[in-house]
Amino acid sequence: MSTAKIIGVIGETGSGKSTFSDYIQKNYTAYVINADQIGHLVLDEDGIKEALVKKFSEKILVDNRIDRKRLGSIVFKDASALDFLSQLTHPRIRECIIEEIQEKKDKFSLILIDGVALVEANIHTLCDLVIYIYTSKDIRLKRLVEQRNIPYERAIAMIASQKATDFYDHYSDVTLSLDQGIEHKEEEIKHLLQEIL
Repeated sequence: MSTAKIIGVIGETGSGKSTFSDYIQKNYTAYVINADQIGHLVLDEDGIKEALVKKFSEKILVDNRIDRKRLGSIVFKDASALDFLSQLTHPRIRECIIEEIQEKKDKFSLILIDGVALVEANIHTLCDLVIYIYTSKDIRLKRLVEQRNIPYERAIAMIASQKATDFYDHYSDVTLSLDQGIEHKEEEIKHLLQEIL
């Protein structure tokens, strides 16, 4: 079994998962696996890319690679399209994460897995602890538009396509609210990690 403790970081887009993960990486012997980044990479793997083009046509390609903005404009407006994408990519994302855990487990005391769809991809079952990063909808929308330069209508669609708070509550062991920023949560984080390490 792994020597590192594995923490899943779940929450809606724009909630502050990456802010939390970056903070842990800077202050502890931690390694962060970005599940969303892995998800981006697997889009261009041959079998997955072919299946996406077959389903959504070549309009999702730019320079013969999957264009995430074009794909996103389809799947965030259509639940069945999002479901197709998820069923196609989630098993492969989980495989990649297991490989990365095996590679890093003896070098770090903590491995964080950060991503929007950890539960949907059954990645939460790999974790010793699952933390739900909660941030109110208004703050998330503001972050997506102002910090990530996502058009307002697309940001609204992204938020609307995600699960309700109850879903994250159900699958998490701990909820951490980042409405006021991470600097207000340093003591809480310290105690939380003391319990698991």
